[in-house]
This record gives sequence, structure tokens and C-alpha cells, in this order.
Amino acid sequence: MELLDLPDSLVLEILSYLPIKDLCVLSRTCQRCNKIARDKSLWRDIDITDKRISLKKAWKFYRSRLSDCLQKIRMAGFYTQSGAINQKKPVMSDALLEDIRTNCPNLEDMMLQTFYLSNISSSKLPSSLQYFTVESCQWPMGWLKGSYLPNLKCLQIKSCSRVDDQELKDVVKLTTLKTLHLGNLYRIKNNGVKVITENLTQLEQFELESLNIDDLAVHHICRNMQNLDALLLSKCNITNAAVDNVFVSLPKLKHLDISSNKKLDQQILTMSLKSKSLVTLKFSLDPNTINSDALDKISIQFPRRECLNVYKPEGDVISCGGDTTCIGDAR
Repeated sequence: MELLDLPDSLVLEILSYLPIKDLCVLSRTCQRCNKIARDKSLWRDIDITDKRISLKKAWKFYRSRLSDCLQKIRMAGFYTQSGAINQKKPVMSDALLEDIRTNCPNLEDMMLQTFYLSNISSSKLPSSLQYFTVESCQWPMGWLKGSYLPNLKCLQIKSCSRVDDQELKDVVKLTTLKTLHLGNLYRIKNNGVKVITENLTQLEQFELESLNIDDLAVHHICRNMQNLDALLLSKCNITNAAVDNVFVSLPKLKHLDISSNKKLDQQILTMSLKSKSLVTLKFSLDPNTINSDALDKISIQFPRRECLNVYKPEGDVISCGGDTTCIGDAR
């Protein structure tokens, strides 16, 4: 039986599993496929990060395919930090971004990957956004200054050039944020974290990964962010003292990730007994250095607490015994 021998409902179900590129190709084969491929249910979640297109083609694609059904979109540009010849090649313009904002009023989630952000203004971002990710992009000075994102709940900025403490002064104006992830931004230091903690006290999830911060940044978090539900402090320069402060000072914290911090040792397991609310503890310690008594105490006092050890020299799953579980890689 061929595809077109099936009823439209089944063909639509099959097409829902196709990537966007294949869906566009199939829509050009015949009138029936074109009609089914344009069904709005297929265009709620669009990921075109695997195919970079020029601005001219982008105009044609967006105007012919996007509508009020769109809820999530992920796009990629040509920017690379190595300075490739096409890194400034535009795949988006203010006019096109404004067109998306007008014609896609239900767009909630957007990701810009490897974009040369100097080509567009943040003031043209859809005000309907609730989740916004900027990854591996060229970040011009003050890029977020003119943005209007009254519904934004989650902001992720990862591996972008030139994002420093000064840029965070614009981030803190996004007072509706509940989740903030800052990753691989070496220009951000303790003062930047202080600005965040003093202004975004309503954050429920705060993720700091591969930043140039130490125990002082953790001190600011513990002092100002009492409502945190989840905290990630991965690949930073923190010590046992900072982790102990977290356990004592954040009474509502349920999830803590302190993996890939070289200055931490097995004492953090004993320290974790001070936290009554913790549900998940993620760390990375050589299992040969861990005292099993500490894990046993956690298992007895908090039988539902998960202790996830991401230390894996050989990539194998590590078993630590008891009711707690230690997993080689929890990502």
C-alpha cells in the first residue's frame, strides 16, 4: 500500500513525524500532499536549525508556512566565533521578525542559534514569548536594552560572545522571569551574579554553568534568593564552604547540581543532611573517595532523595549502593 492510498487522517499522522525539510519537499509532489502538508497541526513546532537559509528564502518560507498556529520555533544563522567568511550573512531582519510577531501571535518559544545579532533588534522580538534561548550567537553591546517581553518566564543565554556583567543590567529588567540559565560566559563574574540576585529575587530556577565565579557569587545567591526551587552551579570555582551555605540558607531548594567543581570533596554529602527539602543532589566525585557511611545516612534520613554522581572516567554507570542512586551521566 502506498502513502496516498491511506485516508487523509493517517497521512497527516505520518507527516507529523517528518522533519521540516522533508515536509516541504513532499508538499511539492502533488496537490493532495500539498494540501495535507499545509495542515496547521504540522506547523506548531518548527526546527530548522539543521538547514541555514538566506534572508530571501527565509521571507518566502515564513510567509508561506507560518500562521497563528505556531507555538515554537528554532532557527540557526551562519555566525561562528572562528570568523568564517559568511558569519554576518543575514538570515533574519527586523522587518521579517516583525512580520513573524504580527502573524504568529501565539508564538511562545523561540531559539536563536549561531545568529549575528547585530542584524536584528531585540525590540522586534514577539512580545508573546514565554521561553527564549540565545545560543552561540554574536552579542552586540546592549542588545536586550530595547526588548519588550512582558510574558517571558525562561531565558537561556549560552556560549554567546561579549556577554558580561554590564549586559546583565538589561536582563534584570525582565521581571517576569522564573528561570534563568547563563552558560559558558566567561566574562560574567561575581558582580554580575550579585546584580541578578538583588533584582530577580522571584527566580525559581537559577543555572550558572562554566562562569568565572566563586564562593562570593554563591553568597549573593544564598542571601537574596530564598525562593529558589532549583540551583545549578556546574563547572564553577566553588568550594565546600559555598555548598554548605546553600544547604543551610536555601530552605525551599529541591534540586541542586554542583557537578564538575574540582574543589569539592566527599564532605558535601554529609553537609547535604542539613537540607530537609532537597530531592535531587547531582555531583561528581571519584567513587573511590566516597565514604559509604555518608550515603547510608542520606538513604536512611531521606529515602526519597536521589544522589546522582556524574563522575565517569570510562563512561560507565556507577553504583553507590543503598536507596540512593548514582548515575554515570544524568544529562
